Amino acid sequence: ARDRTADFLLPPFCCCRRRRRVSVSEPPPAVGLPVRVRARLLQSRPPAPLRSPARRAPPARVRAPMAQSPAAVPPGAPEQGCPIRVEHDRRRRQFTVRLNGCHDRAVLLYEYVGKRIVDLQHTEVPDAYRGRGIAKHLAKAALDFVVEEDLKAHLTCWYIQKYVKENPLPQYLERLQP
Repeated sequence: ARDRTADFLLPPFCCCRRRRRVSVSEPPPAVGLPVRVRARLLQSRPPAPLRSPARRAPPARVRAPMAQSPAAVPPGAPEQGCPIRVEHDRRRRQFTVRLNGCHDRAVLLYEYVGKRIVDLQHTEVPDAYRGRGIAKHLAKAALDFVVEEDLKAHLTCWYIQKYVKENPLPQYLERLQP
């Protein structure tokens, strides 16, 4: 017959162990107890929780460009099917697009430099939303405002200069001031 006191000296997850495994965190019962008492102690303990293997992350997939992939759009951001709404705040002299509720905003700032001259100064879109055409909507709204109000525009912002070069509409070009 084999000495059962040696069972408690083996590591808890040893392949030689014939009894129910004891978790590492629980101290082994006293070695001096008789075999039957030790067996009852092991039976009265709650079973150790089973350790499930760690779940692996799914393999990375190659994504389509951001403009075509609706999964790449952060929650609350304008999507392809959802029109972008540009708001004009005349008091603050800015055009804004709300992104992700009301926390993030894309902004185009302008100032009056004369009675009928507007300086389109700065366009800013948060990094997480760049490359989706939001600045294009801001630039179009600002230039449409210049046309509707019959104003002259001075373009300080490099993006609006780029927008006018890409969209050389006559109503925009005749209102530009050098």
